[in-house]
Amino acid sequence: MTGPKLKLDRSRAFATCHGEGLTHAFEQDGLPFDHQGDLAMSMVKTPAQKALVEKKMRRLTKLQAGAPNDDPEVQEPPPPPGADDDDGDDTAMNFEAWLKDEVQYPQHEVFKEARRRFNKAFTNYKALAEFLVFEEQVLGPEDVPTKLGPKST
Repeated sequence: MTGPKLKLDRSRAFATCHGEGLTHAFEQDGLPFDHQGDLAMSMVKTPAQKALVEKKMRRLTKLQAGAPNDDPEVQEPPPPPGADDDDGDDTAMNFEAWLKDEVQYPQHEVFKEARRRFNKAFTNYKALAEFLVFEEQVLGPEDVPTKLGPKST
């Protein structure tokens, strides 16, 4: 795949899967992810899951290109039974990948999504990185590149 990779966003709600013989370790938005946080495409079976993957990939591509992510033609498929998306999160912004410098988003989009998701305003990347690392514990301090500059504990 030459485009962006869909990864587990540890800054949002996700479930861990336990048991013998499971081929995936996490689930988020009804999609399976392996133990490294990568989408387990072999486990995406239902048409609703395939449509959701396609939609998230389009949004991720648009966000990385800096284009607005409003697409009126893309309709959210109904969530699979048992999947409760109570936070209403419909964006593909992944703060874990952003902290690791795996993806780049426009600055205003990062702050806008952080304000929406955490109900807290940030004025610079360092303050947001410190919040995500030390308060939300999305990643450990050793996993964050120094350019974001979280303080060491």
